[in-house]
Amino acid sequence: MKQIFSIAVLIIFGLLSCSSDDGGNGGGGPSTDEIVGTWRMLSFHYEAEINTGEISGTMTGEGIDINDVQVTFQPDGTMETNGNTFKVLLTTTANGSSTTQTLEGQTPLAGSTWRREGNMLYLDSDIESVPEIGYPIANISSNTLHLNGVAVGAPGPETTFDIRFERVN
Repeated sequence: MKQIFSIAVLIIFGLLSCSSDDGGNGGGGPSTDEIVGTWRMLSFHYEAEINTGEISGTMTGEGIDINDVQVTFQPDGTMETNGNTFKVLLTTTANGSSTTQTLEGQTPLAGSTWRREGNMLYLDSDIESVPEIGYPIANISSNTLHLNGVAVGAPGPETTFDIRFERVN
C-alpha cells in the first residue's frame, strides 16, 4: 500500500509542480497562443490503473474545495498562480482494499513554464525527479480550456486526466 501511495504522490506532484525552459511557442520569443491569459480551475480529476505484479488496483483523484484557483500562462512561456489552493480526494484500491485520503494545499502548475505543440500542452519542472509531462488539449476556445486524456511522460502508471478551466482574462 505504501508503494501505491508513493506512486500517487509522484503523479500528483508531476501535475501540480511542473515547469519548461522553452517559451510557450517552443523558445521562439513571446507567444500569441490562445492559451495565453488567466484561467480559473473548474474541476480536476485523474485516474490510473496500477499493476506492479504483486499489487493491482486503481487510483482516483478528485479536486475538492477548488477556491478560485487561477493559473496565468504568460506569453514568454512562464506560468503564475494566484496562490489559492485546492484539495485532492485520493482513493486508492489495491487487491480489493480501498483507502481514501485528502491531500491538502495543492497548487496547480505552480512555478511552471509551458509550451504547446499542436493539441498538447507540455509542462516541465526544474525539479530533476519530475520529467516534462504533456497533457492533451481536448478543447480550447476564447473562454474554455479542457485538458483530457492520457498524460505523456508522467511518472508511474498510465494516468488519464480531466481538468477544466474557464478564462478570467
